[in-house]
Amino acid sequence: MESPARTIARKVRAGVSLYAFSLLAPRLVRLVTLPIVVRTVTPADYGAFATLWPLLVILHTACDLGIGTASVRLAPERSSPAARRTLFSTAVASRAVLSCALTALCTALAKPLARFLLGSDSYEGAVVFTVLGLPFVSVFDALADELRSREAHRTVALLMVVRTLCVNVVMVAFVLAGLGLRGLVLSRTATEAVLLVVALVVCLPFVRARPSLAELRRILAFGVPFGLLYFLATVREVDRVVIRALSSVEHVAGYDLAMRVVAPVSLSNVALALVLEPHVYRHADSADTPRFVGEFLRAYSAAFSTVAMIVACLAPEIFRILAPASYEEGIVASAPLVFAYVCDGVLRVAGIGADLAKKTRVWVFGSVTTVVVSLPLTALLVPRVGITGAGVALLAGVATATVVTSRLSRRVSALRPPVALALVVPLVGAALGGAALQVGLPLPARLALLAVYSWGAFRACRTRLLALAGLANFAEDSSGSAPAGGTS
Repeated sequence: MESPARTIARKVRAGVSLYAFSLLAPRLVRLVTLPIVVRTVTPADYGAFATLWPLLVILHTACDLGIGTASVRLAPERSSPAARRTLFSTAVASRAVLSCALTALCTALAKPLARFLLGSDSYEGAVVFTVLGLPFVSVFDALADELRSREAHRTVALLMVVRTLCVNVVMVAFVLAGLGLRGLVLSRTATEAVLLVVALVVCLPFVRARPSLAELRRILAFGVPFGLLYFLATVREVDRVVIRALSSVEHVAGYDLAMRVVAPVSLSNVALALVLEPHVYRHADSADTPRFVGEFLRAYSAAFSTVAMIVACLAPEIFRILAPASYEEGIVASAPLVFAYVCDGVLRVAGIGADLAKKTRVWVFGSVTTVVVSLPLTALLVPRVGITGAGVALLAGVATATVVTSRLSRRVSALRPPVALALVVPLVGAALGGAALQVGLPLPARLALLAVYSWGAFRACRTRLLALAGLANFAEDSSGSAPAGGTS
């Protein structure tokens, strides 16, 4: 019979593998379809699409209000299937109502929104087609939360893969048909509508109940603080709007392409948040926890800083394969952007102590810091150094937020992860990678820089461990410890 420790480790590895695959596969698909899109539509159309994207992201987060987090966390407390169905029917209904209301409001204000975001009333139709997908996305995510609460990770992962596959296939079909910007925005709306039907078929038996106002009050009481945190985290997406206002939609296109090239580095952060962190919190009372967190953070910083440097050193070759010469300004910007994702991973670990102490408001200060630092810096740097300034601003915002989060976390927790060391390694990488791209070093020189930096990163972090292997060992070593009383 399998021991509880091995069961935990097996579930962790299986969950991480599923989510990693479901997040990596769509990004690989995007890298295949992206060259077709950027070579078919004009940079102005692609830049307009990228500028409209923050509108959908912010509206989607506003529709959440922490409802997803609350429903998943409250589900284990519902002792009967009927109570559980009421919980999730309330979550689904509330997100549906809120998203429909915001869609109606934005549709009515489409012309001023187009003028504010893109500087022209001619984009009114694109705004309408963008927000029309909001109800489908919001309800789909509420149903995915229900699946996650039942630990149906395989189904969630499959839906995530199918979702992005369909969006990209439809997008390519629409742009090749000559629909331009409308094809870009309609592809997501049409796909989300179809997948929502699939999710409803899968989840309907588990959400078929009458929504409850009393349940809604409990959901909001628990979830609104998380909703505020998530909303603050998405505000930094406004940097595309700032770039458009200070330069042009063509510059937004280059910046967005750079973000898509470096985005796969963020996969580890998302997978950890979805699967690994709950297991760490479960063993928070273990005497091995501080050692594990320190080893994990050093391993993460060394390993993913190396991955980030690989992306930065190969950025010129990647851009030339993916896009025409009009997007080359994004090459230098890719260096600070890719290391900003690594710093974001360090930020997540830096705040674990606050989570264990149930001081989740620390994350609010971190999110506010990112926005307060990065957006003004974007406005200051973009007119002077172009879209590279936006990348530097985001890196500075995330790094500053990491320092703030770490200091606040240490005030409420005895956990002392080596945040300073883990943060310096990617910052040095960003400086070296950015300088190499700025001066136009040839590929052999960039590869030599990569080798030296990777060696130095692992030596500085004093680790040869991989994060997942460390976590599996931690799960086995700490299985005999008493469960932690506090969670985030």
